[in-house]
Amino acid sequence: MIGPFTGLLGSTLPGDHPVALSRSGRSISWSRFRSDVEALSASLAAMPELRWALCFSDSYWFAVSLFAAGLAGKEIIIPGNITSKNALLAIEEHYDAVLGDLGLRVNRRQLRPSPGPGLTHLPARILPETKVTLFTSGSTSEALAICKSFKDLENEVTVLLELFGPCYSHREVFATVSHQHIYGLLFRLLLPLAAHAPFSSRQLEYPDQVARSSAKNRVLVSSPALLKRLAGEIVANGYGKVFSSGGPLPGVAARQCRELFGSWPIEVYGSSETGGIGWREQESEEQPWQAFPGIDLRCAEEDRLAIRSPFIAADDWYVTHDRVSLLTDRTFRLLGRVDRIVKISEKRISLVDVEQHLQQLAEIIEAVVVPLQRAERLELGAVVRLSGEGLSLLTQHGKHAFTRRIRRSLAAYIEPVGVPRKFRFVDEIPVNSQGKHVLSVLGELFER
Repeated sequence: MIGPFTGLLGSTLPGDHPVALSRSGRSISWSRFRSDVEALSASLAAMPELRWALCFSDSYWFAVSLFAAGLAGKEIIIPGNITSKNALLAIEEHYDAVLGDLGLRVNRRQLRPSPGPGLTHLPARILPETKVTLFTSGSTSEALAICKSFKDLENEVTVLLELFGPCYSHREVFATVSHQHIYGLLFRLLLPLAAHAPFSSRQLEYPDQVARSSAKNRVLVSSPALLKRLAGEIVANGYGKVFSSGGPLPGVAARQCRELFGSWPIEVYGSSETGGIGWREQESEEQPWQAFPGIDLRCAEEDRLAIRSPFIAADDWYVTHDRVSLLTDRTFRLLGRVDRIVKISEKRISLVDVEQHLQQLAEIIEAVVVPLQRAERLELGAVVRLSGEGLSLLTQHGKHAFTRRIRRSLAAYIEPVGVPRKFRFVDEIPVNSQGKHVLSVLGELFER
């Protein structure tokens, strides 16, 4: 059986069927896509390098290169960070050459694909065992390589098509997340291609772009980091459906999406290592997560979620870093990450609990708490985005008195050693291309 992903090039779609939208908004046809894939695949087949890193800002040319490299029998490497020379140097052992549109300064052959007629008729099916290496987001440590096969990805695309295909049918797909990570790769590219839904080549980066691009015949693939910033935006048309991943979406942001776009966002839970695990439409903050079809769940030590999944090559149980409460064999609630519990002066402190108590204060919109190693002791720092009320009080009383006020408010709920000792007030809390907070970047704010 030819699958929706590995067998895509064997599809009998009409030649004028739209596959993507260029950066200028023009439609790119199925015949153009096939021609570009075949031309690039022929070029790659003639080159000796086996492992090709895909580094693109343009999603259309990323998709062309992904399929061309797969058809040419190459191994595909998808770096998560494509803008930092040091990040690419750190994973240089994983690739032999680069396919991209960024003109990167790396010590490898670089090839920039361009439009051209297909020079040969290549197999319409990519071998299922063809390797694809992605990287973790690096939010808590250095990025780690995750090796998958096209078959692993196809298993997931097949399930996503069953669950969410109707959401994509007859709609265009826009995104605020990068195709260089698993969530964007699946929901921004592979699922749209399998559902025959045209995807935009460009990435939306700011709330006003999201608002201006809205239309009922469009899907938005986004993250909590951006969806939390939509307050005050005027949305005339809404989106047909909104997806969010990268962390649980706060209830206030979910309700805001409902008001702005006309429907509850679909949240997707998973990771680079596991692929998708579950999903929910958060009509209330107590809404449980529903496991994807084919996923088995159980609780391991420390209430950690363990899964058995067709999206992972190994058949064994995979133990995640997330603590859960299992409600049934198919539903669960997330309780926070194991690695977000720290021990200070022999007391276990949940960073998530501290963040939640900070965000319940009227002065604070958003807060991220990070552990800081200071000489022989561990202490906590908080990176905070203030509300209008908070900014006014900070200006009125000064930083020292204002932080004392916050720490006094927390002391009623948090162990004294768990109250942050350092505060940094910012206009926006830094995130990576997947909308995730990177602890090393946040830690640098306390070294200035």
